[in-house]
Amino acid sequence: MSSIDKLILRLKAIALLRMVKQRLKYSELIKATGLDQPTLSKYFYGITIPNTKRAKQLIESLKKYINLAEEVEYALKKGLTIVPDGGNILIKNPDLANLIAYEIYERYKDKKINKVLSVENGGVLFATLISSLLRVKLVYAMRGYGLYAGDVLEEHYWPYRSKSDEVINPRLKQILTLPREAIKKDDKVLLIDDIVWSGETLRALARFVKRSKGTIVAAFCLAVVSEEIAKSLEEELNCEFTFLTSLKHTLKDSL
Repeated sequence: MSSIDKLILRLKAIALLRMVKQRLKYSELIKATGLDQPTLSKYFYGITIPNTKRAKQLIESLKKYINLAEEVEYALKKGLTIVPDGGNILIKNPDLANLIAYEIYERYKDKKINKVLSVENGGVLFATLISSLLRVKLVYAMRGYGLYAGDVLEEHYWPYRSKSDEVINPRLKQILTLPREAIKKDDKVLLIDDIVWSGETLRALARFVKRSKGTIVAAFCLAVVSEEIAKSLEEELNCEFTFLTSLKHTLKDSL
C-alpha cells in the first residue's frame, strides 16, 4: 500500500467516524469500536488521526452503520434546491462528500486514468475532489459558450431526451463547449456527473473524448433516475459505469 493510499485510508476512517457519531452516543461508539472516549474524541475533532492498522479496525467496526447509497439518496433530496442536486451533499454534509470521494478513489486508483472530465454544476464539485485524490488533471465542459477562449469543441444535446421520445423539442437543445486541447489523443478519461436523468449529458461528454481520440476508462455518477438508463449507458460507452443509488422509486413516491 502506497503512502497516499495509507493516508486516504486514515482520512476515510475519520470521515466514517464523524458520520456514525451523528447517530450513536459515545457509549455506543466505545462498545462498537473498543476504543475509549478520549481517543475517539481526538479522532473526531482532528487532533490526531489513527494509524493504518487502527484505521482498518475503525472502518471494519463502523461500516455497518452507514449505507452509502441511502445516505447519498437522502442528502441529494434534502438540500437547498427542490430538485436533487449533487451540490446539496457538499453544502450540507462534507463528511459524506469526503467518504464518497475516498470510496471512488479506491475503485479507480489503479485504472491508469490521467484525466477527469465533468460538466459545470454539481458534477464538477465531486470531480474536483476525485481528481485531486487521483492526482490527475480535471477538465470540464461549460454549458453554452461560457468563458472559454480560443479553439473549442461543441456538442449539442437534449438533456431531457429519452429513448421513448418521438419528437425532440428544439427549444430544449443545449450546447456544451470544451477547449479543443483539453483532451488529447490516448488520454485515459474518467467521466463524472452528479445525477443522470436521461444520460444525454454523459453521452455528450463521451463524444468529446471520442472526437479527441481519447479512451473512456470508466464513468461515475452519484445517482441515476433508473437502472435501465445505467445499463444502456454502460453498453453504449463500452466502459464500467458506477452509480451509488437509484432515485426511481423515491422520485415516484415524492410526486
